[in-house]
Amino acid sequence: MNKERKSAGWLVVDKIPPSPKFKVLLIPGLMGSDFVFSKLMNNSALEEAGVHLIGGNPPGFKGNLLPDDFDFHISSYAASVEAIAEAETVNLILGHSFGANVLIEVAFRRKFKGKLMLISPSLCRDAETKDMKMLDKYSRNKLLKGLMWSVTYASIKSAFTPYFKDPDDLASVVRDAKLIPKKIAAEIFLGYFDYLIRHPDLDERLITTTVPVYYLRGDKDDIGFTQKNRETLKKSSLVKLFEVPNASHFAMNDNPEEVARLIIEMLNS
Repeated sequence: MNKERKSAGWLVVDKIPPSPKFKVLLIPGLMGSDFVFSKLMNNSALEEAGVHLIGGNPPGFKGNLLPDDFDFHISSYAASVEAIAEAETVNLILGHSFGANVLIEVAFRRKFKGKLMLISPSLCRDAETKDMKMLDKYSRNKLLKGLMWSVTYASIKSAFTPYFKDPDDLASVVRDAKLIPKKIAAEIFLGYFDYLIRHPDLDERLITTTVPVYYLRGDKDDIGFTQKNRETLKKSSLVKLFEVPNASHFAMNDNPEEVARLIIEMLNS
C-alpha cells in the first residue's frame, strides 16, 4: 500500500518512477478515492515514461477533513485543485466523473496553465443516470434526505459492483466510500448537482478553455453524451475527443493501458 500524505488540504498517495519527468494529479468521482486509479498507478508504461502519479483525495473524500468554511461549490473544489496543482507543480490533471466536472470549471477559470484530461463528466443534469437524478430530487426534501442517504450507504456495494469485478478491489472501493460521513457526502453530491443545474450547457463552458483538453468516454459509458455535445466540443481546437474501447464509466479501471497511452501522448505533445 502506498503511504498517504497531506498536501494543500488533500490526502494523497504517490507512485514515483525511478526517473520522474512529469507529474500527474488524479481526481476521483463522487464517493471515490485514490483507489479507483490503482490499475493506472500500477501501469508499467507510465512508470517507464517517467510519470509521477499523485492519487488525490480532495477535501471531504476518504474521510479527509474539510475547512470549516467550505461551501461544497464546484468552484470551491476548482480552487482547491488549482492550489494543490501549484503546490505539487503538476503538468497534467486527470479527473474522473465528478472530478472531470471540477476540471471543466478549472478550464473555465483559466488559472491552471497545464493540461487537462477529463474522463466521463456530465455536461448537463440530463446526462446523469436515472438513479442519480432521483437521489438529487429526494435529497432536496428535508423529510426524505436522511432516509435517502441511509439507503444510499446501504447500497454502495451494489452501486460499485458493475465496475469492480474483483472482490478485493470492490471491498477497497466500498471501504473508502464509507469513510465519507453521510452528511458530507450529501453536501458534495448536492453541490455537484447544483452546478449541473446552474450550467445546463457545460460543453459550451468547456470550449472556452485556453489549455489542451483530452475528453475521454468509455464505449460502454452510461453517462449521456449527445451529438450536440460532440459538435460543440469540436468547435475548440484545444479539445480532443476519445472513445476508450472495452470500457464503462470507469475507463481507467476497465482499460488502463489505453488511458495510460493517452496520458503519455498528451504529456509529450
